[in-house]
Formats: sequence, structure tokens, C-alpha cells
Amino acid sequence: SSTDVGLPVSPPTSASPQHKMTATEKATPTLPAQAVAAAPESVNGADDDSAILAKLTVLVAEDNIINQKVLCRTLKRIGIADVDVVENGQLAVDASSNKEYDIILMDLEMPVMDGLDATRIITKRPKRPKVVFVSAHALPEYKEQAKEAGGDDFLSKPVKLGVIKEVLVQRYKELHSH
Repeated sequence: SSTDVGLPVSPPTSASPQHKMTATEKATPTLPAQAVAAAPESVNGADDDSAILAKLTVLVAEDNIINQKVLCRTLKRIGIADVDVVENGQLAVDASSNKEYDIILMDLEMPVMDGLDATRIITKRPKRPKVVFVSAHALPEYKEQAKEAGGDDFLSKPVKLGVIKEVLVQRYKELHSH
């Protein structure tokens, strides 16, 4: 059997005479209704995750411009539109006092005020966001310092798309499960 437009063409049967397509005819592939109705993200509750991600407000506290761009592009790819960026911990403290964020992606080492000090201030507030550290420092002692400062999670750079998506959805659910 030959293929046309990626779909198999059945061999002719006595009930359907063979028809050769001319250059002016167009092949119109048809898909089962279930395949059309099923969005690619409808597997294993991913629709719910997409809805959660679309609602998230995220602050990125990162001093490196390239890392800022990579994180913002990653967040956009997973469906998060409401993203603000600051380049140090003091600005993260200020921004999070002026706007209610669900999640702050916090670098450990930044000028003016590092992520640990900023997190200690931010997490003392009555209504606080989840703080997820994003750092190239993957050693256990850095993770422990982040946790002691009030961090809710720790991701090592480079961050994988699926991992950041899973962590953000999980932290959002914790934040709004009352």
C-alpha cells in the first residue's frame, strides 16, 4: 500500500474501484472525532495544569541577563504570561510588597541583597508567595541554606521544562489549598 499526506491509502477492493488522484484534486485527510477533540495537553490532568499555569503570577529575581531571558522564555513556553523580573534581592522584596505573587523564582547570589536575605524578609509576611530557588549551586549545603531561609523548593540550573512546570503547579496548589 502507498501513502499520501502521511495517511495510508487502502488497496482497492471490489466494492471500491481504484481511483488515481489527478494533479488538480486535493487530498483531504480525515481524523477520528476523538483525535480532533483531544488537545495534546489533555493527557493525565495536564489540562488542569495548563489552567493553573495560565493563572500564575511569577517574579523572577535573577541578576544575570541571560538567565533572566532563559527563565522568562521557559515560563512563557509553559503558559505563564504574568512574569516580572528584578535583578537583585532588594528589588524582589520591594516588588513583592507592591504586588501579590504566587511564586518567586529566586537566585541565591545577587548584588545589593542576596536571595537568602530577601527570602527571609519576604517569608515573614502574613500572605507570602512560594519561593523557589533557582541556582547553579546544586550542593546539599546550598539547598539546606535555602530551606532555612524559608525557601519552598530548590531547582538546579539549567532547569528542565518539565521539572519547573511540575514544581510551579505543585507550589500553586499548596498556596491555594485552603
